[in-house]
Amino acid sequence: MSNLFENVIYLQIRRRWLGVQYLGWSGRQGEWVGVPEVTFVVNHKGRVHAVDHDHVEASGGNRFVAFSHPRTLLHDFDNTKIALIHLIKKSGARPGLGRPTFVVQVAEEVEGGLTDIELRALIEMCKGVGAGRVLPVAAPRPLSPPEILQLVRGRRTDTAPVPTQIA
Repeated sequence: MSNLFENVIYLQIRRRWLGVQYLGWSGRQGEWVGVPEVTFVVNHKGRVHAVDHDHVEASGGNRFVAFSHPRTLLHDFDNTKIALIHLIKKSGARPGLGRPTFVVQVAEEVEGGLTDIELRALIEMCKGVGAGRVLPVAAPRPLSPPEILQLVRGRRTDTAPVPTQIA
């Protein structure tokens, strides 16, 4: 059985759009929704990190839109991971509060659905961002917080080979 007090991050992924909803064990919640556009800059230690595209001068950094490839969603795995970390922080989630459960819902606009390789890449990306568990889900509509928590409490496996269907 999962820990009832774990943090949950719910990702709704569509092409050129991302919804991040944070449900914290302390009752704190947060949300970020929009076009996942960031600019990559190099900090004083030489590490690449993402910043809001609006806060960078036109000449500085490289602009990147995560989940923008028309077929695979993840056309650049490493850059998408860096952008996702930035956008999760914008939702109000803070790193270092344990390993959250990620509930990942990919919109059905990808022709033919996700392949096993694409699903595995999404799972590995979430694990690389800090997920303790990753629960892929297929649902025709966005899930409410009670539905998300019910799904998290009901699932025991780390990954699912086939996305779970929710009516």
